Amino acid sequence: MKALEEENARLKKLLAESMMDVSTLREMLAKTSDARFKEDGRGLGH
Repeated sequence: MKALEEENARLKKLLAESMMDVSTLREMLAKTSDARFKEDGRGLGH
């Protein structure tokens, strides 16, 4: 049982790290996309 609890904790940590990575990448993509639209003059309303 102890081994299962340790494995569960390890997997939860991996999942949390992966979710943080995805969140960080989405933020970076959004910032990059926003910057490109402003740079190209293709923002909303154009």
